[in-house]
Amino acid sequence: MKYKVIGYTSYDNEEIKPEYCNYSAIETIIEDLRVNDYLFSGENHEYFSHCAPVLNDGKKRLFSPRSFGRLMANAKGEYGYYGHCGYDFTIFEENELKLPEKERWLDTKRDTESLIELDLQEEFTLVVDKDQLDKARDEGTISFPQRDELRFMDKGDSLTLVCEDEKEVFLIEAYDKDDYYEDFCDPYSKPETTVTVTLKRKGN
Repeated sequence: MKYKVIGYTSYDNEEIKPEYCNYSAIETIIEDLRVNDYLFSGENHEYFSHCAPVLNDGKKRLFSPRSFGRLMANAKGEYGYYGHCGYDFTIFEENELKLPEKERWLDTKRDTESLIELDLQEEFTLVVDKDQLDKARDEGTISFPQRDELRFMDKGDSLTLVCEDEKEVFLIEAYDKDDYYEDFCDPYSKPETTVTVTLKRKGN
């Protein structure tokens, strides 16, 4: 999905409605936290003003302290099973905190209107072998290791499968991924991730 974080609002702000956070939205939020070098905890996300991300669909995404702590840990390059522990209920010193800048604050629905994008569907391409292409055609599903260039893929996007001189476009009807965390894995190594996509042949 062509998601972007357009700003930050407060967790309990009723003017801006919440929305379910799918994988693409999660990856988008992690990227925004990383690029802007923000540092605040899951508890800050819930109780500080303007620490809840708003995407370009005009909706905010809300998390528990531990879930947000996982996002912040990933943004800092920490992927261990217990990575969230340094960012969930942590009390950072004032000189350590880096919160969203005032110019990114969104307080009312009107603040978001000029930033909303209606067409968020994104097109992706994946090179596959003959067996994978046949399975996609016959069973409507395909699995593959997560790739960085496909991390924003989600339900509602389109996926073109390319196999030598053949290619076919599918609509993504469901998207899921399994993260395999080990309790004592290297905290700076991403876990192995397998993506499973349910597909519908375009035009059917």
